[in-house]
Amino acid sequence: MADPVATMNGQEGDEEVSLPLQDGTGDESGDQDKLDMETKDDMQRAMEMIGMHQGPAKSLEEAGKKHYQFWETQPVPQFSEKAPDIDNGPIVKERPAKHELRQEPYSLPQGFQWDTLDINSPDIALRKYSLAPVITKEDCEHWFLPRQDIVNSYVVETQGKITDFASFYTLPSTVMHHPTHKQLKAAYSFYNASTKTPWVDLIQDALITAKNLSYDVFNALDLMENTQFLEELKFGVGDGNLHYYLYNWRCQPMTAEQVPLQIYQI
Repeated sequence: MADPVATMNGQEGDEEVSLPLQDGTGDESGDQDKLDMETKDDMQRAMEMIGMHQGPAKSLEEAGKKHYQFWETQPVPQFSEKAPDIDNGPIVKERPAKHELRQEPYSLPQGFQWDTLDINSPDIALRKYSLAPVITKEDCEHWFLPRQDIVNSYVVETQGKITDFASFYTLPSTVMHHPTHKQLKAAYSFYNASTKTPWVDLIQDALITAKNLSYDVFNALDLMENTQFLEELKFGVGDGNLHYYLYNWRCQPMTAEQVPLQIYQI
């Protein structure tokens, strides 16, 4: 038997619309009885979950009565505890007091001057490191002989013998969108060696020289013996790590002090 329908007749040319009517022989209780027990249980659980989540608390008193499973596992004060009094604000690194800062600029010691480096002398300094390049005479000429705005090299001579060596190279950066400053002139610590002069004194002289040559910043890596002067000379710790890729050759793990290999290229 076909389901009864209601027919709506309009003006001539209008379409006929038919709406199915519900069978009035059944009732809600009859339909409810048709639901199996599993469906009833699912609906009951859903209603219980809806009743549990009634929105966020509107006051601290109301929040203290609620159960927060996640926050109770965290190392933070609970609603029933009094939070310690703290000053909210940025974390600022402690700076030395003004009276602790040197007012007068450093000056170079007497006798600090240009000299000719004997690059024909055999180099044995790199043998104490675990990872070191093979440096030839041509390499020394290319990397260590001074060239303006490229490499600056200095030696300490004692009784006609070179005892110490310091060098840095230039790597400028462009300053964007500044009305006055257009370039940042940066010096990077290159290869250094010390047998007589203390490391702090040697690199401090290099810093003074870079300042006199109008460098804006002096950078250094923590490889070789650089850790002996970085903290004393107030170098700031960076947030980057440099990695070496040696043609996929495998080498043993080593610390930065065992690597005298500068990865920057000029």
